[in-house]
Amino acid sequence: MVAAAQEGTSRGIVVVRSCRAIPLIAVLIFLGIAQSCVTLIAWSEILFTGHYAAGMFDFSVGVSRGSARVEAYLYLFVDEYPPFSLASQPGAGSMQTEPA
Repeated sequence: MVAAAQEGTSRGIVVVRSCRAIPLIAVLIFLGIAQSCVTLIAWSEILFTGHYAAGMFDFSVGVSRGSARVEAYLYLFVDEYPPFSLASQPGAGSMQTEPA
């Protein structure tokens, strides 16, 4: 499988997108640390109670979703700037997630 370069893509776009993504990356670093803590707490909760709290699940899914949006923006997969939101966005690739 070979990916063809887009006609209008230049090196300048990559630099501009990288600079525009700095605030998003800074926020995602702190959210990633928080997600690690929430994952450890959720693991112990699941171990002792057998239940995964919906709030913890939604937070973890939201951080993963936000990280995927920023990576897609940086890798030039999408053109629109990703929102500062952990919520699901309507459109292609959206799906309903619920804890087991």
